[in-house]
Amino acid sequence: MRLPERRPSRDVYNWNPFEEFRRANEFMEQFFRAVPLMGVSGGVSGSPVNAPDNTYSPLTDVMEEADKVVVTTELPGIDKKDVELKVRDNMLLISASRGAEAEQEKDGYLSKERTFSRYHREIPLPEYVTEKGASAKLLNGVLTVTLPKAKSEKEKRIPIE
Repeated sequence: MRLPERRPSRDVYNWNPFEEFRRANEFMEQFFRAVPLMGVSGGVSGSPVNAPDNTYSPLTDVMEEADKVVVTTELPGIDKKDVELKVRDNMLLISASRGAEAEQEKDGYLSKERTFSRYHREIPLPEYVTEKGASAKLLNGVLTVTLPKAKSEKEKRIPIE
């Protein structure tokens, strides 16, 4: 990405404000090509930088309760067989895909349309969460993942010598 170059001062009568807007627009386009936007692939919203293009980062809520952490994610139109959940390095990885094909024949021509969507989200988890005993449920396009907290040892008093 190139920074705008500094130019010597110009005569006010030769200055074109629309040229300045064009340059600023070009700079912003270069910037957003280099830094991904929130909601599509790229690390800002939880998606990894190496996620494929056209990958959406679903809206996610993380709620901590006394004995568990509950992660709720919106995955509209996704079947549970198309969702993959993993826990790795204190991260919950949610991947899902959806594809559809429609074929229509009308007045002697054939129309085929295909759509494909991918969802990917990496959610950081607290260190005291364990995947043992975790459960997941997909109901009406809302994925709910429940991760229990690991049983921690009681505080131990350390004697001073």
